[in-house]
This record gives sequence, structure tokens and C-alpha cells, in this order.
Amino acid sequence: MNSVNPSLRRSRWAGISSMAALTATLLLGGADSARAAISEGFESIFGTSYGAYTSTGWYISNGLRGTTQRSGSYAARFTSLANAYMEYQSTDAAGKDGGVGAVTFWYREWATTDASTFSVQYNVNGAGWTTLDTITPTTTTYTLYSNSVNNANDNIIVRIYKTGTGRVLIDDFYIYDYAATPSITLADNGTQIAAANVVT
Repeated sequence: MNSVNPSLRRSRWAGISSMAALTATLLLGGADSARAAISEGFESIFGTSYGAYTSTGWYISNGLRGTTQRSGSYAARFTSLANAYMEYQSTDAAGKDGGVGAVTFWYREWATTDASTFSVQYNVNGAGWTTLDTITPTTTTYTLYSNSVNNANDNIIVRIYKTGTGRVLIDDFYIYDYAATPSITLADNGTQIAAANVVT
């Protein structure tokens, strides 16, 4: 009966595990490096009086660029009128290509008397709006919003749609690329596992 030296067996599997971990690291690193597809701090887009503006793929209706910012010098601000909104349409006005993963931004009410409500929505290929969340700001301190669309399609428009009266501020807006969970294949037996499950 043939036997295998235990130290050789351990060495063989250690080599496979190290290769798997390295592959997972490279795959995940590549995904992370492409995450920040769209970022906007509203430093130079939109006007400084209420109106409708289009700039670098963004559109705002009944809004402006104001100085009550979270970072930098400016933030986007909605008027007190209901149905004000802001969209990322891309420069072709058809929406973001490459899919959409996470959507994050910071928000606050303009003043404690400015009770308002807004929805975070997205539209794929003009097929109608899907609401991710509906939010009523309750503080003049900036609060982080984060949620995932996880849609791989092109032509995705992301928007903030204000349904209540009261002014709302938005700053530091990010729309990340869609990224499927990568997998790796072990060379010895063809087993495929999610890279996120690799233990180093």
C-alpha cells in the first residue's frame, strides 16, 4: 500500500491555499479599484440661485449649489417646493453604464423647521422608478445614507425625489459600479468557491 508523507501532503495543500488566497486577493482588489465610478461633491456644478441646472451628467430641478456643506465649500440644496429632484443621468442623459452597486451620500435638513421627505430611486432603461428608501431628515447634522442597487444593466438613472415641503441638503454623493462576487477554481479538482469564503 502506497503512503504519502504527511509533511508533503501539508505542503501541497498549503501551496493550493496560498494560491487560492492570492487569486482571491487579486480578484477582490481589482473589483475594489473600480468601485468609485461616480463621485460628486457639488463644488462647481449647478448655480447659486434656485433653478434647473444640468452639469457633468447631473440634473437638478428646483435646487442650487449652497454653502452649508459637509465637506469642501458647497453642497446641493433643494427648495422647499415639493417634487424637487436631482438625478445622475450621465452625459448621454440615458443613465449610468456598467451597472450600479452601492449608492451613498450625506444628507440633512436645512433648518429644524424644514421637515421634509425624500425618496432614493433608480430607473433601468426607462422602465419606471424603483424606490430604495424614503427618508425624513430630523436633524441639521449630516447623516450618511447607504444602500445597494446591485443591478448589472447599463442606462441606470439614480435620483433623489423630494415629496415634502422643507429644504434638504445633499453632499458627497457616490454611485459605485456593479461588481458580482468573484469566484476561484482550485486547480487540483476543479472545485469552484466564492473568493469571499477563502480563509488565509
